[in-house]
Amino acid sequence: MSTLTRWVAMPAAAVAIVTLSGTAFTSAASASTTPPPSTSQERVEALVQPSLAYVAITASGEVDVPWGDGTTHRYTDKVAASCSGSVVESDGIILTAGHCADPAEYQTELVDDVFAQLQRQGLTGQLTQQYAEQNWTVPSAPSLSISVLLTAFASTVADATALPARILYDEPFTQGDVALLQIHAPTPLPALQAAGQNPADGTSVITAGYPGSVTDTVDTANLQPTLTPGQVTSTQTFQNVQFTGISSTLSPGMSGGPTLDAQGRIVGTNSFQPAGESQQLNFITSAAEVRRVLADNSVSDKLTPADQAWRTGLNDYYAGKYREAVQQFNEVLSAIPGERSAQQFKARAIADYPLESTGLATWLLALIAATATVLAGATGLGLMLRQRRRHALANRVSTAPIQTPTEAYAGEIPHI
Repeated sequence: MSTLTRWVAMPAAAVAIVTLSGTAFTSAASASTTPPPSTSQERVEALVQPSLAYVAITASGEVDVPWGDGTTHRYTDKVAASCSGSVVESDGIILTAGHCADPAEYQTELVDDVFAQLQRQGLTGQLTQQYAEQNWTVPSAPSLSISVLLTAFASTVADATALPARILYDEPFTQGDVALLQIHAPTPLPALQAAGQNPADGTSVITAGYPGSVTDTVDTANLQPTLTPGQVTSTQTFQNVQFTGISSTLSPGMSGGPTLDAQGRIVGTNSFQPAGESQQLNFITSAAEVRRVLADNSVSDKLTPADQAWRTGLNDYYAGKYREAVQQFNEVLSAIPGERSAQQFKARAIADYPLESTGLATWLLALIAATATVLAGATGLGLMLRQRRRHALANRVSTAPIQTPTEAYAGEIPHI
C-alpha cells in the first residue's frame, strides 16, 4: 500500500462650482469613484478561474485473479478518475500532476475495482482488498484516455465540452510529478504564468482544483472549482525530489491543480499528502520544477496581449475604473470570443457605471457658463475648455460491469 495520498464563479456627474468674475470662470469638476468591495482571495480567484481545467481520465486494463481451484482468470475493467489542471499556454497546453497521467498509478485502482465488483457478487469470501492489491496482478500497463473540460467558455463543468488530450510530457511522482497535456482548443485560451522562484516560508497561497468529494456531493450541473487559502510551511525532499509544503486544504480530485501566489502565478501543482495525516500537511511540486518542464518543452512563459488585457481590466475594475475596465475586457473578447469571465466582468463594470464619476462634460460646462453669463447680465464670452481626462466609455467509479467467467470456480476463494 502507498504511504502517500495523492490527489487524483449613466455615470453620476460631479457637481461643478462655477464662479463668475468679469469675463471668465473657473470650474472644479471633481472626479471620484466607488470601488467594489473585494478581498485579495476574490481578486486572485477572478484572475485564475478562466484558466482552470477539469481533467477526466479513464484507465483501461486487465487484472489477473488467482482462484482457489488453482486457475487464474483475467478480467478486463475500466476505472474513471478526475484531476485538475491549468492552462499555461494559449494554444492549449495544460499543466497537471505527473501521477494523473502515469499509467502505473492506475494499476491499484483497477485491482480495487475488480475486487469490489467480485465482492458484490459474493465471490471474494474472506479475502480483503489489501490481499488483492498484494496478490492480484495487472499484466500490462493500463491505457489512458484523457479529456480536458474548460470553464472559460462554459458556466460549469457540466456545460463544458470535453476536449481530447494527448500526453505531451509526463514525469512520475519520483521524478518531480509534473505533466503537460495538449488539447486542440477552438480559440486561444486564457493562460497563467509560473512564478520565477519557489515561495518563501510563510508566503500566502491559494490552492485551486476540483475535489472529488465536492463533485460527489453538490449538483454536478453547478460544479465550480474550489479555491482554498493557506501558507507555505516548508521545503522538503522526497526521494531526492523537492516539494513545497503548504497548509491549504487538499483532497482527491485536486491533484494537478495550481497553487498560486497573491499575483495569481503558479508556485506549484497539487501533489500529495502523507497517508494517515489528519493535519493540513500537504505538498505541491516546486515552482522551479514547473518552470524547468515548461522551458524544456518550449512552452512560452510570456502572457499574450489578451492575458495582459485581462489582468489590466481586473485591476481597473477593482479600482473602480469601470469604463477603462470595459475597454480591456473588450480586448479580451476580441482575441478570445465567448470567454465567460470577461463577459461577466464587462457586464458588472457596465452595471457599476453609476458608481464612477468622470466630472462634467465639456459641453455641459460651456452651457452652464453661457447661461450664467446671460443671467448675470455680463457680455457674452466664448470659452474654450480643454477636456482634462479622456472618456472611458476523482472519485473512482466503475464504467464496465464485470462478467464472472463461466468456468470460474463457484466456491469460496480461500487464502493462498
